[in-house]
Amino acid sequence: MKTSLKLVLPNYTSPIVRRRTRSGVLNVIPRGDVSLIAPPDFGDPWPMMGGLFVGGVSSPDDDRARDYWLVVSRCHRVLPWYAAMTWACDLRVNGIGGWTLPSRAEMSLMYTTSRKVFKLVPHWTKAQLAWDSSEAFSFDFKDGFCTYLHDTSEGLIARAVRRIPMLMGNDE
Repeated sequence: MKTSLKLVLPNYTSPIVRRRTRSGVLNVIPRGDVSLIAPPDFGDPWPMMGGLFVGGVSSPDDDRARDYWLVVSRCHRVLPWYAAMTWACDLRVNGIGGWTLPSRAEMSLMYTTSRKVFKLVPHWTKAQLAWDSSEAFSFDFKDGFCTYLHDTSEGLIARAVRRIPMLMGNDE
């Protein structure tokens, strides 16, 4: 199954409301029985979410419950692929977990919206080759190309992402 991501731009036609949550104050846009989380500008810090805002993703089947904002960590490591996967999963930023390496499609989104916050070198993705599990995909922020390398290759950057659901129930 082919995965495609659609960039979602924040739509501020409704007033932004500050809501108190368990982890602090969150800016939201009321939308009937749900609320849309209001992110900052592309590449800007989103402290409540533990990183930098790099874009929004809408599911291809228009299932709004699966739409999410993408946040990238400010920190990175130079690691082989397996170590990068472990590092991303274990990462906690200001007590916030739930990090992973990004998909290839998410890398393209980040290249389009926020390449200024990335070093212009290859970064690991979470994807391995279907026919060879010893190879993993990398994405080069210098030219926007995706290629695959042996998973023990050195010198590639691991940068973790979090997926934040766009919609929240108003009873949160």
